[in-house]
Amino acid sequence: MPKKLLYLFIFLLINSICQNVQSQYIDSLSFSIVSRQSFYSYEKNGEFLLHIPYALSKNHLSISLKVGEATIVSWDGIPGKIILRLPFSLNLIPSVYKAEASINISASRAVTYIAKTDLIILSYKSNEVKTDRLTGSLIVNKLPFFPFGFYCYSPVYPTLPEEEIIKGFNMISPYQKIVPETINERKAYMDRCAELGMKVNYNLLSVSGGGGVGSKIEGLSDIEKRERLISEIKIFMDHPALLGWYISDEPNGTNTAPEKLKEIYRTIKEYDPWHPVSIVFMAPFITAKNYSGAMDIVMADPYPIPDRPVSIPGDVADQLRTEFRGQETFLDRTSGFRRRRIVESRTYQPGNQVDDMAIDN
Repeated sequence: MPKKLLYLFIFLLINSICQNVQSQYIDSLSFSIVSRQSFYSYEKNGEFLLHIPYALSKNHLSISLKVGEATIVSWDGIPGKIILRLPFSLNLIPSVYKAEASINISASRAVTYIAKTDLIILSYKSNEVKTDRLTGSLIVNKLPFFPFGFYCYSPVYPTLPEEEIIKGFNMISPYQKIVPETINERKAYMDRCAELGMKVNYNLLSVSGGGGVGSKIEGLSDIEKRERLISEIKIFMDHPALLGWYISDEPNGTNTAPEKLKEIYRTIKEYDPWHPVSIVFMAPFITAKNYSGAMDIVMADPYPIPDRPVSIPGDVADQLRTEFRGQETFLDRTSGFRRRRIVESRTYQPGNQVDDMAIDN
């Protein structure tokens, strides 16, 4: 072969390779994907939620979603929105599966977009609690559950749950310290709540992320905290009153490192993947984004009365629900008064307004 032809052949070959490499550029940051529910157990069908950049939401997309090597969803069209629901059939045994979505834009084949997530399938438990990332609701006893509750002090007054459940409350969250001496007190209020059909957002602050009223236990090492945390989870993870685990109060106000809470979250999920983990945040509430990956439920405590307008909780609810939509569940801690439990807002008009606006948003 003449040298000129050889050089031309090599040039064309290299050019073809370069074009092929360019056409196979992978973008794994622009799109994200999660399962609609935090996990699946008894369901026959599920959904993934694909988060689409607004700038690409009007484009024609071709989507292929695999779990392992099996393609379970193929979708083709113009989404017209930033969260696309991708339904699929569930016929998987309990395990954690790797799911990957491959997205191509018809107008440009130069880039293939990739989004990955875990699909969690668990064995069914009668006391399991799921989060619905699309609606922001909880699923309890296979039905949507809207928690409406209050904080209270320990020891819990024996008749408190029955006094408040008839006023419409379905959840409590007692301030408490996780110490061996009071384990029977904790078992007593949990058992009473179960008898009444009330749920408990279980306070683990003293052995997890800290904060809250009277939660600090002096002289407890990190190793001892972890031991007590795991022990408490094992004791109550199958209890019918358990709604979820409350691990930190206002960490953004105490500069608690997100990684510390993420490690606590992973520890809890190792022993109890059937219940959500919650964190409460103070202003600036948007800093809650820094703790994504350490919680399933983001909560906020605006406390408007008596210093600020009663519209504040509704504004905060709207802000955080928009920010976390399709990712975490948002619950507003809409206490109408500082240093008083939320039950008082039912007997005082501004408190009622506070609750109503948070619910509306």
